[in-house]
Amino acid sequence: MNNPTDFIYRYTRAQALADGTLTSANIGDLAAVTAQHFALTPIPSVVVAFYLMAAMRAAARDGFDLTGIWHDILVIATAASNPPLNGNLARVFYDCLSNGPRRWSCTVRIGGHDQTVIIDIGPGDEGEPVVTVMAPHDD
Repeated sequence: MNNPTDFIYRYTRAQALADGTLTSANIGDLAAVTAQHFALTPIPSVVVAFYLMAAMRAAARDGFDLTGIWHDILVIATAASNPPLNGNLARVFYDCLSNGPRRWSCTVRIGGHDQTVIIDIGPGDEGEPVVTVMAPHDD
């Protein structure tokens, strides 16, 4: 058990996507907004974690626009990321490719409630750079 390669269980990003703990923002309702904000070829894997997605869906059931909420999250996350890189989440992503993983938070209004949102850019299951957007309870 002292060997760092020994672990009890590994829960992969792929498993989390398959069981619904993570929701891909690269397909479905959120895909066009994701593509707009990342403006990359190819667009990195972007996922929304369970509790944040639940808050977004609850707001949508209350009449708020799901894609509008996602757009607001990405705009505010970009503004909170790093002032010299404002305006383009793709620049923030590429900066992380050069300078290593990055994590930051911001506050977004979702369905009339303030929600802390954490943005994490780091390695995926195979070491590829990925973006995870989550609420504090998802972490």
